[in-house]
Amino acid sequence: GHLLFGVEAWFKTSSGQGNENTAQAFATIEYSEASSSNVGYAIMPTSTASNTGYTDFALESGSISPNDIDTVDLNLQVVLDYRYEANETIVIQLSSVGSVKVDEDRNTFTWTILNDDEVPKISFSSPTYTDDEGDSEPIYIELDNEAGSYPYVVGLPVTIDWAITNGTTGDGDHNVVGSGN
Repeated sequence: GHLLFGVEAWFKTSSGQGNENTAQAFATIEYSEASSSNVGYAIMPTSTASNTGYTDFALESGSISPNDIDTVDLNLQVVLDYRYEANETIVIQLSSVGSVKVDEDRNTFTWTILNDDEVPKISFSSPTYTDDEGDSEPIYIELDNEAGSYPYVVGLPVTIDWAITNGTTGDGDHNVVGSGN
């Protein structure tokens, strides 16, 4: 390769997005001329409290060399996690390394990982409960945590609305508020 002075690098677009389970995630870096010089990049994940601690991509900060071409794709390696959660973003920022100058107006790229995991389902562990007068019986709600053949977890707060209605009983027969969440 050869070093060309005055070579600039920038992102072709400022953003992209794709579904977590199906998208190929990449950012295209363009150079003003074919070059072998490195350009650095820093990865800055942004997330919400609901997905803290769960990384949905496998790319570390580093540098990339185009090997005498004028464009190169940086693969973001999105991780399939079967976690129902909020969308996440990855921000990549280019930095100058060696003789390559970074175009400061086009040095940031944001990829949005769109969560496309199945919405978890809940159900009562039993459709009916029978108890003797004066006794109490817990009512259990279960989470169906199978996404196809893979278990998944819920990465968002869950609220369950419920209500108790009288079948053959009256209001005085149960010691529970009639609805809630």
